[in-house]
Amino acid sequence: MDILSIEKKQIRFIIRQLVELKDVLNKVRRTKDASGEKLKKEINNILRKVRSGIFGCEERMEYKSARNFASLSEAFEKVYTELSSTDRVTMRKLLDKASVYNANLEKLGARGGKIELALREARDNYTDPNLLKKVETLLEDAIEADLAFESVVKELIDSAQKIKKVKSKFNAYKQLQDFAVLVSPGYYIDRDLNSTEPVIVLYDQVKFQEKRHTYEEFWKEVKSGNKRVMDDYNRYPKEDRDLNIYVNSPSNGIYSSIIGYCEMGFKYPRERYLGAYEIYRIAALPGFGPFFFELVFSWASLKHAPVVIDRYDASPAARKVWSYFDTDRKYIIKYPAALRKYPHSIGFTEEEVMKLYGPHAFQASVFDRYGFPEGLSGEKVEELKNKLESLKGSGVQRDLRSFIGSEGKPTTNLAVGGIASLDKAYYYDGEVNILAKLLKKGKTDKKYDKSFAAAGYFFFQYSKPRSGL
Repeated sequence: MDILSIEKKQIRFIIRQLVELKDVLNKVRRTKDASGEKLKKEINNILRKVRSGIFGCEERMEYKSARNFASLSEAFEKVYTELSSTDRVTMRKLLDKASVYNANLEKLGARGGKIELALREARDNYTDPNLLKKVETLLEDAIEADLAFESVVKELIDSAQKIKKVKSKFNAYKQLQDFAVLVSPGYYIDRDLNSTEPVIVLYDQVKFQEKRHTYEEFWKEVKSGNKRVMDDYNRYPKEDRDLNIYVNSPSNGIYSSIIGYCEMGFKYPRERYLGAYEIYRIAALPGFGPFFFELVFSWASLKHAPVVIDRYDASPAARKVWSYFDTDRKYIIKYPAALRKYPHSIGFTEEEVMKLYGPHAFQASVFDRYGFPEGLSGEKVEELKNKLESLKGSGVQRDLRSFIGSEGKPTTNLAVGGIASLDKAYYYDGEVNILAKLLKKGKTDKKYDKSFAAAGYFFFQYSKPRSGL
């Protein structure tokens, strides 16, 4: 699927819509030779065409201008802050211009819009020729708006193809209608840790359900005694037969549909990493890494918690994404540096931060080996360590590490990017609305959540060389 399929689908719809508009206009013009009841009948036929054609049918709801344009606009808005000032101005002008034409098309062509209302009026008062002329004028206006809209969308495509960050964001956004998310609590394959933190799986729901349907239909035929199916099934050696069943099974359908997999390791107490979730394992298909990370961040934000990378092992691919978030994604909040400005996002008040860590916490940009903001007084560090000794639960008594402390060199940047990015906690809630929609869709496959978690583990194992993160 092309990276700019949203806009190209929009163009295809505009062209089809234009053909429909011209067809209706020609029908209106031909009615001028009719009169009386025949004229009324002709107008009624046109009205049915409008209601059941491109303006009124189910297909219109799926591909209508407003829906496609909304997706297109949303994708641009997500990357707007990352664009250069020149690209921002270009995109904004085009989007604003397209919005005007889109609004006009909606007013004219939507169910109950100006064209339909004018046709109703002309039908009910068919003796008044001016009313039919009004319909003709409205159709001409719609065709003009449609052509103008097509021109602007083409400009948007040309501009988007030149902006790498816009193209990258579209890679995920353009396919969201097929995706879903499942969250499976505490299901692990090889864990000896006492953890009940969740597994988050992003998957192609359309692909999975197609595979599941094929499998279920196959077994219906087998159980019904379909001779052709049974002959095909039995003519293979048993090992090949079992493999064939697996390839067409829901289990394989689950594995092949996975886009991203994340296994949370711990939910730390508030004293450590400000109560962050730790990512234990994470992988995504190439091109979906940053987007999937943002979905995981948004999931954690629902719990008012930031996220930290695995404190023991961070792959080169994960390090690259972490550093990218730290330096290039300005809208992602980084702690502890953001404690003074955004304590409430993660469930703290400024007073609580002061009481817990003392004033030095507000000057820290990274966490130390204990999970405390770097630079606390020795007395405060001992106080916090003693407090943690009295607590029980995952992530409390663990020995931790500071990436700066274990890997840093005299020339290492201790504040931004690189190794420093691994000793920060990240917070982002910008995809919560999309996440909510994907979670809602995933509920239909809830009975497979453990299977998705199990398949996700193998997805992670086999994704390591080509992680895409």
